[in-house]
Order: sequence, then C-alpha cells, then structure tokens
Amino acid sequence: MIKKSAALKATEVPKKAPRNLPLKAVAKIKTGSCVVCKAPFTKERPLQRVCSWFCAKAWARVKSEKLEKQRIKLAKERLKTKAQLLKEAQKVFNAYIRMRDVGKQCICCNEPLALGDPRLSTGGSYDCGHYRSIGSAPHLRFDERNAHGQRKQCNRWGAGRAVDYRVGLIARIGIDAVEDLEGNHLAKKWTLGEIRELIAMYKAMYKAKQKTYLKVAAAHGTEASQMPNQPGVMAGDGDGA
Repeated sequence: MIKKSAALKATEVPKKAPRNLPLKAVAKIKTGSCVVCKAPFTKERPLQRVCSWFCAKAWARVKSEKLEKQRIKLAKERLKTKAQLLKEAQKVFNAYIRMRDVGKQCICCNEPLALGDPRLSTGGSYDCGHYRSIGSAPHLRFDERNAHGQRKQCNRWGAGRAVDYRVGLIARIGIDAVEDLEGNHLAKKWTLGEIRELIAMYKAMYKAKQKTYLKVAAAHGTEASQMPNQPGVMAGDGDGA
C-alpha cells in the first residue's frame, strides 16, 4: 500500500504552476467604445461594454426594456386570431409573388409590369392578381399557380380581366394546370400552426428572391429602386383579390 501511494504521488500533476515561468510580452491594453455614451474607455474585463457604473445602470435598463418589448410581442402573437393571421399570410404571399415575377409581363395584357419605386404606391408598383379570386376560391389563395404579377390597371380597374388572364395563364403554366385550378372545389381549413408556417416560409422565400434581385441590380450598376419592374414590399400590401 505504501509503494502504491508513493507511485501515485510521483505521477500526480501539480495543482499550481511553477513560479519561475519565462517572462512574456505584456498584454496589450484593450480599449472599447461604451454602448451607452459611445465614449472610448479602457476595459478592465474582456467582455466589458460600458465605461462606468452610471452607464451600466442605463444599459441594464435598456436590456430590460428590450426584453419586455419581446415579451409583449410574443404575447400579442399568441393572441392573434385566425383572421388576423390569414391577413398577414396573404400580405407576405402577395409580396413574394410580386418578387417572383420581377421582369415578367402582366399575366393578362402582356404589357411590362409597372415601373417605379413600390414605396410610392400601395401594394407595390404592380399587384399580385389571383386568377380565381380569394372571395370565390379561398382554398386557392396560397396556390402559386393561381397568383401572378398583374398591372394595377388590369387587376383593380379592369375587373381582373378574367378572360385575358386565362389566356395568359395557359401560355404560362399550361392548359392542364389551368383546368386543374378551375376544377378544384375542395374546401381547405388552415390551422393556426399551418398559417404561421406559411408566414415563415413565404418570408424566407421573399428574402431569398430579394437577395437575388439586389444582386442583379448591383450587377447592372443600378439602384434597386431604379430597376425595371420593381416589386412591392411586404408592409403596406394593397393587392386586390
């Protein structure tokens, strides 16, 4: 037993490092900018973000208010009704369709989709027009085959131009797909979870298309607002059915 314990002590790693370590270069003094007052200061700790106790209190208050806003936002999100969620999902879906159809012609009149900055008009510079309207076929409101970029003149003041829309739709997706849309009368009931999934999905798809669109604008050396057939933004969508 004595020999065994002696062997263990011989191989035991010392708890403290030896004192006679070689000298190293003095660590650089780290400075930073205070997140509250923006003044430069010398950091006493690696993760220090404020310069003084006063700014620390202010920063703590800012973080507390931010957390409270997040809590309220989540609470409001949980309290949204199905009608509110459907309206939000429709807004995001319509924005995605307009972004998808950048550079295309109007589905019913074959004219170039309107030029200009979408922020100057409600719903963007052109609409997301539905072949079968949301009112008559709510189950097709999120069917991408049923929705296409359409000039405001055609969608809002031309009563949708259903006959011309059908002609353009056949040319774009084929007669079989059009007849499938026309013969689809199956009712669809979305759950709250499904609607939230649609919102998240089309937001992500919108951002991906927008990223591609901005790359094209940069490649042409043009500001995004000056590119032709500028799509609308998600906020303030005013498309017709």
